[in-house]
Parts: sequence; C-alpha cells; structure tokens
Amino acid sequence: MDDRAHPGDHRVGEVDPRRRRRLRVEQRLGRRPEPDREGADRALGRRRLVDRSEPCPVAAGRHDLAGSVLTGISAVAPTDIWAVGSFSVSSGTTVDTLTLTMHYDGTAWRVVPSPNVAVRHPLNGARQVLGGVEAVRHDDVWAVGNTIDTASGSFLPDKTLILHWNGTAWSVVPSPDSPAEDVLSGVSALSPTDVWAVGQFVDRSGSTPIARTRTLHWNGAAWSVVPARTVPPGTPS
Repeated sequence: MDDRAHPGDHRVGEVDPRRRRRLRVEQRLGRRPEPDREGADRALGRRRLVDRSEPCPVAAGRHDLAGSVLTGISAVAPTDIWAVGSFSVSSGTTVDTLTLTMHYDGTAWRVVPSPNVAVRHPLNGARQVLGGVEAVRHDDVWAVGNTIDTASGSFLPDKTLILHWNGTAWSVVPSPDSPAEDVLSGVSALSPTDVWAVGQFVDRSGSTPIARTRTLHWNGAAWSVVPARTVPPGTPS
C-alpha cells in the first residue's frame, strides 16, 4: 500500500496543506482568513451548485423581451439535457408568447429554434406555451403544451400542441383536440412507441363548465385520446 502523501490528499477534519500556507501568509499581512467553504463541503460530502446562466431567447435589437419561463426538464445524459417553456416579446402594445426549447451539452445552454403555430391577432398577438418535455433518446424528444386563444380576446387555453425532436430539428406532430380549452402539462415515455401526455380540457356541454382530465397516447405512429376519469369512483360528477 502506498502511504506517501499526494497533492490534495488529506483526512476529514484536517486542513489542506496548501490552505495552511495561505493562512500563514494572510496572518502575516493582517488579513482576515476566508472561510474554507470548499473544505467544509468536501468534509460533509456536499456538492456545490453552480449557476449556469442560460442565454436570452431574443436576438438583440429585434424585439423587447417581456419575460421567459422554463416549465419542464428531461435528460438523456449529463451532456444531453432539454428544458422547455415559453418567452414573451413585446412590440409596442402587442405581446407575443412563443415556445422556448433549450439544450445543455455538458458545457453551456443554447436556445434551439422551435415551431410556433398559434394564429396571430394584429392587436392581441399570438400565444403558445410548452408545459413538459421527455427525452427518450438523443434523437427522440417530446415537448407538449398548448396554444392560447388571442383571436377572440379571451386569452384562454385553446388547442393542444405537441412537438418532436428528431435529432436535427423540432416539428409539430398532429394531436387530438377537445371542443374547448385544451392544456397539456406533462409527458412521459416508456419507449419510443409508448409515450403518454396528460393535461385537461373544459367540458362546456352542461350548464356549468367543468375541467376534465385529458390523457393522450403515442403508439409510434399517431396520438390518440385515452379516456380517463375526472373524479374518483363514487364521487358525483
């Protein structure tokens, strides 16, 4: 067994020799020693979080960024991570909300262009958001969300929105819609041919609007609605 000391090797509770020398110099100069945060974290087995700032989704000079949010994240590997959400830009009094997809390659985040399908109203703009993402493989990633009705001025959720990444680009995949106010907020995959998306829609068939659950399934070829109960069995509907 090699009992020789190696640089950086020291037991828990001991002061790193390099830090001991630095402390002596600081004491001679009359400086107050800095706390050994890294040593404390190492002794306690903690991992320090690093702030990895993300890039701005708006090109400088084109629009004014009005806000941005990330609502979902999924990883294939430490060097292959996706995050999704939305960002808003303003031009005068008109605000557009657009899909936001970002990728982390192990070094930095970058904004990846993604489709926006909502019809734009000249005064109310166009709005769409992403609520969840699932990375199955590096060339098989799903993002789900919904458009928002700006044409009528209601600004309520409108249609389902499902995007797919094939390793090169995002594309819109057709998905079922209910009569009113569709929202997709989460997605999960068991395999490339077994993917589930969940959310809600508003049932306005009765005298009182009711929010009901929505589940969609991807079988490798198409998305379809899978009926799901809105309330537990025995609860009046």
